[in-house]
Amino acid sequence: GYRRLDHPVFEGHPVVGLEFVTKDRSRDLGYELGGFYGSEDEGGPSNWEGEIDEVYMGLRRTFGDEEGARPFVGAGASWTRVENFLDDPTRNFDDDSAGVYVHGGALWPVARLQLDRGTDFLVGFDARVVVGDEVDLAQLALVLSFGR
Repeated sequence: GYRRLDHPVFEGHPVVGLEFVTKDRSRDLGYELGGFYGSEDEGGPSNWEGEIDEVYMGLRRTFGDEEGARPFVGAGASWTRVENFLDDPTRNFDDDSAGVYVHGGALWPVARLQLDRGTDFLVGFDARVVVGDEVDLAQLALVLSFGR
């Protein structure tokens, strides 16, 4: 995906992530736990580089049936770390930010694999916003998913 930051130095960068989601089929509610990693190189005379990591945990609600689109929304707590790297060791600093996030998106089944009781391969998108005490961000991601 792609992430846009509200940060004094970094603006936006590609990200990759991994998420684990549970779902109670009777209520369509579940938990989500995941993380994202991104890096950015501003270049220029200062040669400013950074890594931006996020871990999060929250609740997720999924709508729709097993055959069609599966829209979802989620919210929870997030922790973001911006690791700044400069060629000047006296100006190296990191930002840690606790915050909250909300996100939503949709998944569509593409194929069913005959593993166990059937596992769907899904493709979709996820849009999320994180508001933290030090770092705010917005993100749009393509989602590739396996699940039942």
